Amino acid sequence: NGLTLMNVQAFYQLLATGLIILVAMMIDRATRGRG
Repeated sequence: NGLTLMNVQAFYQLLATGLIILVAMMIDRATRGRG
């Protein structure tokens, strides 16, 4: 089903965006140090 495939693509795109933001936040926190 094409609609299901589109939904899966949208889900993975959202997941990838979330992961990129999470990694960026972790790097930012690591470079700035604790508190």
